[in-house]
Amino acid sequence: MTKTYENQLLQLIGQWFTQLSTYKLEEARKLKKEIDDLLSPIHLPKQIESYYDLVNLKHQLITNEITLQSNFYRSDLLDKDVLETTDRTLKYLHKFMQATILMNNEDYIHSIESLRIAEKSLDYVSRFEQAEFYFRTGYVYYRLDQNITALNYLNRSYHLVRNSIHHDRLKANLSIIKAGILSEAGYDRESIECSEKAVLLSTHEPLTKSMAIRSKANNEFRFGRFNKAAELYLSALNTGNQNKSNVGIKSRFNLAHSWLKMGALDWGKEMLNQVEGEIQNKAQSLSEFTARGIICRELYLHDRPDPIKINMGLSILKEKKLLYELRDVTKELSNFHLHNEEYKLAYYYLDYTNYVVPILGGDL
Repeated sequence: MTKTYENQLLQLIGQWFTQLSTYKLEEARKLKKEIDDLLSPIHLPKQIESYYDLVNLKHQLITNEITLQSNFYRSDLLDKDVLETTDRTLKYLHKFMQATILMNNEDYIHSIESLRIAEKSLDYVSRFEQAEFYFRTGYVYYRLDQNITALNYLNRSYHLVRNSIHHDRLKANLSIIKAGILSEAGYDRESIECSEKAVLLSTHEPLTKSMAIRSKANNEFRFGRFNKAAELYLSALNTGNQNKSNVGIKSRFNLAHSWLKMGALDWGKEMLNQVEGEIQNKAQSLSEFTARGIICRELYLHDRPDPIKINMGLSILKEKKLLYELRDVTKELSNFHLHNEEYKLAYYYLDYTNYVVPILGGDL
């Protein structure tokens, strides 16, 4: 392969990466086909192969051609090549995609470590790719219950794409996370407004729209409006045929939880059974819902919660460092025991995260 040919390939892969960052997906698909046609009969140098693999992974994720799986991407296979290269864009791509895989597997601490390395090379990518980076980083901090830091990154992302006509999906996703942060902080109306904005921005994106409706339902649930929450979870499930997706599984769990809260125990139990079966058959990690399912079953479907099962659920959340979810679940446990006038247990769970979070490394 001549240097001229290598440079042509690198230029085309760079253009492909740019089209993905600007969410011009039809152009990205055309470039991918052109590149694939050029690559088919030849053996690639390591640097070009690494570039291609990373941009191709980004392409498949953005176009929803694949879903992230824990065994899909062996980042360790590329570590040596990337360490030896001086190409900062390649280093950025490697660490950013590594972080994306880690966050999908709920390994948020290691995801942040990869994002911090990627951030050192951020000046070498376009502003639209920077917006994607800030969004993903904000999401990870949100999952780690670091909401002030999360908002900082989310606002940076929005600033870079606010005038772009091609980034409605990204702007919708930013609004979804912001709605969650506002809801958790007690801002009911403001959270609803953010979710409704996300719905409007995702008119042509069924998966994102389903997530936006679910975010609105989560707020209804959080403020104790379980009937309304159940209606919205059903609406999310019926949007864009999301029944078989991870979003669908999450919405079904939330629906089961709402029904259990409302006292519709038969409906809630049937739906919870379905969700637990689906989670077992998934390659992707859904640890939060595994843990919540165990605890929900103990609280609402048994005469007395089994402390061993409750601790099993809490241990899953602690292992994954899902700090907000841990606080949310222990608050529900505390309220349950308070209602039953079991004040020692109510206080124990109320105070639980005060001594667990420092051990888990809650302050990043």
